[in-house]
Amino acid sequence: MKSNRCCCRSRIALARLPRPAPPSIAKLHAAAVASPASCSFRATGLLYREHGSLDIQIDTHDAMPREHAATADLSVLITDNPPGGARCDELFELTLVGACSPATLVRLATLGRDALLDVPVFVHRLLPAVWDQWAALAGLAPPPLRNVVAIDNMFAVTRAAERGVGIALVPTVVSESWFASGSLVRVDAPVVPTRERYYLVCRDADAARDAIRIVRDWAIREFRQAGRAASDDAAHP
Repeated sequence: MKSNRCCCRSRIALARLPRPAPPSIAKLHAAAVASPASCSFRATGLLYREHGSLDIQIDTHDAMPREHAATADLSVLITDNPPGGARCDELFELTLVGACSPATLVRLATLGRDALLDVPVFVHRLLPAVWDQWAALAGLAPPPLRNVVAIDNMFAVTRAAERGVGIALVPTVVSESWFASGSLVRVDAPVVPTRERYYLVCRDADAARDAIRIVRDWAIREFRQAGRAASDDAAHP
């Protein structure tokens, strides 16, 4: 991928098993923060009940693959340039929302329009310019460079905000779990649209395999539903 605007590109991957491999065995690899897979563990249980012979293992090790992995049968990529030579299904748009701790939100209200001059902002290193866009939507002065902390791990970006260090922009699709727990609260501002999309990607040769077809159909259905729900929640906070 040549795009530099991706946020924590993540994949959900069925690890390629040595051939011959039983079609009922599959390995699910997902980024815990940036991927919609983290919204769908309950749905995974339903998939097990529908197809009891499937063996799906969920691994959240690699958070930033930028292309369809050679060791994977299925990947979810976040990109504005889906790979050629593969079957790509668009799932939904990547949007971002401002989040911080309850204590930081109180501080923001006190500081007013110049809040970002004093409060650190945390951003994934591949999206440095998004903060200016979000600040404009929020009616705030843009943060000076000295206050922008770029990190290459979206989980660390979110943790910094959770601990009250500053504000983070997090993917809308996974923000509700933090908001529901109370560890983070949403800053009163519109979501930030991006040019990125979530894509489910697999090789044409793999698409006809029974295990891949079952999980692919399930992933498209569940992740598109997760994307729609996140968009609705973001539009009506």
